[in-house]
Amino acid sequence: TLKIIDYCDSKDHDTSLVKYRADVMGLCQKVKYKYLRVYLAKAPVSEYSYIKNVVLPQLDRRLPYDEVVLINSSNFTDYLMEQERVLSILNNQGNPDPLLCYGAIKARYKGQMRDVLISKLLLTFYAKADLEQWTTLATDALTYMATAPHKTMLERKLDQNGLGRLAFDFALPDTSGNIIRLSNLKGKIVVVDFWFTGCSAC
Repeated sequence: TLKIIDYCDSKDHDTSLVKYRADVMGLCQKVKYKYLRVYLAKAPVSEYSYIKNVVLPQLDRRLPYDEVVLINSSNFTDYLMEQERVLSILNNQGNPDPLLCYGAIKARYKGQMRDVLISKLLLTFYAKADLEQWTTLATDALTYMATAPHKTMLERKLDQNGLGRLAFDFALPDTSGNIIRLSNLKGKIVVVDFWFTGCSAC
């Protein structure tokens, strides 16, 4: 890895190699922080101060490249996300809830990088989030996000899956062949079980 990075350093004028270096460095950093996050799940809180003040400064590496290059490196933005998750765990007494990173990311980053990280956070962890909390954060994020693809994806997700939004009014046959619509079941608890007969046992 170091040989690849050194080679890319010697060719800084080549924009494709600059992005490649950001990808390689981002991947290395992402793995380090991911392992640290896994370790923190079992580490006593008494170690947090040492990790925050001694270990993290040795891990952190910022690349002197234009933000556009770094934003286009998914490994680099993944690294920043892992870093924020580790910091959040350390600052919240071991609470691993990834949405606790939201405030720090909002304050620490600006512009397109902030939009990328906020959308990555909210879209990645939607399924595990408290829906009310997620809806509040997504609604807040859309008040300042300006980068088209990331804002659009979050708007679509909030519109389709945010708290209080109407579920899709499906129309499906029951076991007797009668078409049942969700709107026909208003006020009832509905469980929809989709299954397929063509695959082997899970």
